[in-house]
Amino acid sequence: MFAIGNVDGARSLVSLSLEDGSKRWQNELRTGPESADPVATQHGVVVSDDGSVVVHDRESGERSREIHSFDENKGGNPKMIAADDGTVFVTSSSGVVAVDINTGTEQWHRDSPVYDPGICVGEETV
Repeated sequence: MFAIGNVDGARSLVSLSLEDGSKRWQNELRTGPESADPVATQHGVVVSDDGSVVVHDRESGERSREIHSFDENKGGNPKMIAADDGTVFVTSSSGVVAVDINTGTEQWHRDSPVYDPGICVGEETV
């Protein structure tokens, strides 16, 4: 299980054991007020951190790569994250973007602000 919260006074990504709830690891995030929940994928745990979308290793918690950055001057901090089949979908107040989780290549974007929380990936729609 993966969660983001203030742990011991620091904003952190934490992995907890499903069996007994014990802490497996904790990785302090850089900064920022982002509220996007972590998303677990076969490629790693995807989170928003300091205006970027980053992937952390599922086993160690180490930050493995940044896959997309947002322009905070345009209100682009990530709001919600979803993932499916190697693509990460991210909403922000500046729109929606689809990014390849391995390469960080932007597959598409839509410049329509998304202010309310919620994102879901269907068979052919986001």
